[in-house]
Amino acid sequence: MAELGGPFVIAGADRSGLGLIGEMLERHPSLAISRRTNLWTFYLDRFGDLSEPGNLDRCLDAMLSFTRIRAMHPDRPRLVRDFVEGGDHSYFALFRLLGSSYAESIGKTRWGDKSLNSERDAGRVLEAYPDAVMIHVVRDPRDRHASMMHHRGGRRSGVLGSIAVWANSARLAARNAARFPGRYLVVRYEDLVADPEQQLRRILDLVGEPFDRSVLEIDAVDVGDQSHPGGTVPRALTGSSIGRFERDVSAREVAVIERALRLDMTRLGYDLSRPALGVMAELRVRAVDRPTVAVWSVLWRRWSAVKRRYASGPSRRRLVSDG
Repeated sequence: MAELGGPFVIAGADRSGLGLIGEMLERHPSLAISRRTNLWTFYLDRFGDLSEPGNLDRCLDAMLSFTRIRAMHPDRPRLVRDFVEGGDHSYFALFRLLGSSYAESIGKTRWGDKSLNSERDAGRVLEAYPDAVMIHVVRDPRDRHASMMHHRGGRRSGVLGSIAVWANSARLAARNAARFPGRYLVVRYEDLVADPEQQLRRILDLVGEPFDRSVLEIDAVDVGDQSHPGGTVPRALTGSSIGRFERDVSAREVAVIERALRLDMTRLGYDLSRPALGVMAELRVRAVDRPTVAVWSVLWRRWSAVKRRYASGPSRRRLVSDG
């Protein structure tokens, strides 16, 4: 199965702009992108030695029951044949065959995957694929929190969850970029909106594909929370979701976010607004919110590690049966 270049991965926290970048790159004539397959989280090393047919069958049964992988229209007999004959019986070899066959099936030559939080697996992925690269999207944590509140009605632990998720992603961005120079690119959502052509040229240069203006032909009324594919008339990207925290997030929550994340925000070029608080609100931030954030962030990291270690796979609503 021919492939002109290695796979690429779009990573980052949810509500950060991964969907926007994925949609734009998918318009490139060479690039195919699978969505939220969570290959490394749900399936990697979960079924034993894949050189044993029974283990391979169990792995494929699980993978091909996931609607997001089924959307890639995998040819199971061909996957099995190519995997067995290929000699490399690792999970990463199987994943690459899946992605390459998907790209080939839609007339593309490169496979990329867009799965949330893939930055956590950067070491394993980039070491397993020496020709792979990763694009990590980050967004202002205050606007991301506003988007989370709008999109999920404030669920997922509110501001505490927003802080913990963003902090982990931002710190991995710095660590991975230093560890994999030339193979790991951090892209700010705000920069993409301000100058999409420049940022897409950076991304495609990393991926190793020539710039094609088709990647700019995205139909969107408002990038961020209202972007959507469809239609025939390209519209300019707008930035009305940038700075939305000023109208949608309370001054107290903005203060909590900035004080918890100020070093990472500054490193990534996000200016602090330092909202003015009343005396009682300031006391609450100092005496209650800051200690709570510190404790909760530690607990979140530990719980997140446990969940990843024992991840059972996609939710039931994402599973289908051939039976």
